[in-house]
Amino acid sequence: MSAYAHQMEREFSAGSLSSGEDSEEMRSRYVMESGFYMTSFAATMFIALLVTVGVLMISLLILLTVMLQSCENRSKGVIEQMTLQQQHTTSFLKSYHNCRSFAELNNLKSPDLLPPMCWDRIVDHHNQAAAGGEYERDLTASLWVVEGYFDGVKPSVDNGQDAVVLIDIDNSIIFNSKQFRQQVLLLRVYKKLQASGWSLVLVSRNPEKQRNATEEQLVSAGYGGWSSLVLRPEDEMEHSTTEYISRQRVLMETRGIRVAAIISSQMDALTKGPSGSGTRVFKLPNPVYYYNDYFQDFRISTELPEETVLTQ
Repeated sequence: MSAYAHQMEREFSAGSLSSGEDSEEMRSRYVMESGFYMTSFAATMFIALLVTVGVLMISLLILLTVMLQSCENRSKGVIEQMTLQQQHTTSFLKSYHNCRSFAELNNLKSPDLLPPMCWDRIVDHHNQAAAGGEYERDLTASLWVVEGYFDGVKPSVDNGQDAVVLIDIDNSIIFNSKQFRQQVLLLRVYKKLQASGWSLVLVSRNPEKQRNATEEQLVSAGYGGWSSLVLRPEDEMEHSTTEYISRQRVLMETRGIRVAAIISSQMDALTKGPSGSGTRVFKLPNPVYYYNDYFQDFRISTELPEETVLTQ
């Protein structure tokens, strides 16, 4: 029994030892296998994160490059456009006609606002007027349009209103011997309208107190037989010329007079009037428009009859 007991004890001990070794081996393998899988997962996540960050950085770099290139191209385009606009403006204002249109449309009444490049153009143009240069050609072309229009239109009564032609005499009818040739052209159209039966209403921005002197000079220059001569009342002197002429047109319509056409060298007589009036407007060229106070050679006084020009 003693020997058998010792043998059983040895077998049990050996079994326990074997079982313990197996358990320890499994535990060790579990720990090793578990540590391997966790490390692989973490490495995978880390690599994926690095790839994602790299892609984002590259995308951001590409986006910044494109934006910078776009801004550079845009800035370059703006500079080129501004340069082209400046070149176009300079080229545009090399013509007297464009300078005059630029000044009139922008209502430039101050020499500080007049582009310097226009000054020589206006002076040269005005100096050519006496010799029958470019100004006379412009005037001839404008009056040709006027005559062509009235060749096909006759005076009529429309809705009980008599039709008249309104002629702005300021800076249009000039009593100056140096511009006699131009006056012949204007006077020819004036007489032709009268012969066709048109009633002519003459309007001036000069004050009413100059009526006698104005009438004398009109008659002496051949511009007689008008239907009415409108001068500026004292209470109108404080208002703008545009408002003054517009009110005169409205007043005519209230009196049963329809302005069929306006002939003027100044924009204030052409740009505003009764709505729906159907008035035809004719713009005559005038090299001294708005520049009487700028150029000493052009200076024209409104005091009649000391000077020889009817002006604003």
